[in-house]
Amino acid sequence: MSEQQTWALTQQVLQSAEDPLVDKPKLTDKLLSKPPFRFLHDVISAVQSKTGFAPGLFSGAELDAHAIQDKEGKVAYLTKIIAVVSMALNEPVPAKPLKIVAGLEPENTNLFLQMLGTAARMGSAADAVQKASADAAAAAGDDQADSGTGIILRRQAKPVSGGPGGSAGSKPGDLAGLADSVQKLCQVALPLARSMEFLHEDVESMSKEYRFWVTERRVYQERLAEETKAAQDLSGLEAQIADKAAAVKSAKERILALKSQVLHGDEQMNKLLHMVVAGNR
Repeated sequence: MSEQQTWALTQQVLQSAEDPLVDKPKLTDKLLSKPPFRFLHDVISAVQSKTGFAPGLFSGAELDAHAIQDKEGKVAYLTKIIAVVSMALNEPVPAKPLKIVAGLEPENTNLFLQMLGTAARMGSAADAVQKASADAAAAAGDDQADSGTGIILRRQAKPVSGGPGGSAGSKPGDLAGLADSVQKLCQVALPLARSMEFLHEDVESMSKEYRFWVTERRVYQERLAEETKAAQDLSGLEAQIADKAAAVKSAKERILALKSQVLHGDEQMNKLLHMVVAGNR
């Protein structure tokens, strides 16, 4: 399926003339080819308002696209609605929140919008909303635990027979120190891992933009070459015009010289005629 066919299918599902799910915004090819987050938020909100799909999924600042400015907030918003659509249809959604926010893979983003329209026409998906909200809350709890203390080591050291202090190779104090070191390491490594994930998406976005500017450079180089050639051709024409002007000037000078000779000849003839007439008298 071509890109134009993909955009047209999205328009048919969400904004058909007979039964549109979205009155505004207008689903133009330009917006669908690289959907910005504000546009997607407006489309999702319009579908929810028209059909009652995914009730209670969003609340507070999530209801206002202007309030969601950071990348993490946009990813979280899209993750929730994609999860509900996937559960409602019982099939995976190919679009990835990070790639949507980065403006990548617009075909998959359009497929998500088409699946959103299909799911919304099937019902409210209230059960899917409850499950998605529970999953989101659990994930948030895991993230909070990870960001606060790292991985919690729940296994406690057990004394080994052989003396009141346990075995010589394993002491509770050593294990406590190791656990503390591991937790500190995790506190540093987890943000770094997340940053690397975002970096990967940013690299893809920058690579795409780089290819765009390479193409632009090539186009303008070709235009420059054409303009240079046209200027050279114009210079050649100007040289030809200068040559013709010089030839015209030379021809005029020859004409003036011939006229001068003709006038001089006329004067001589007049003198001779005057002498002839005078002699006859």
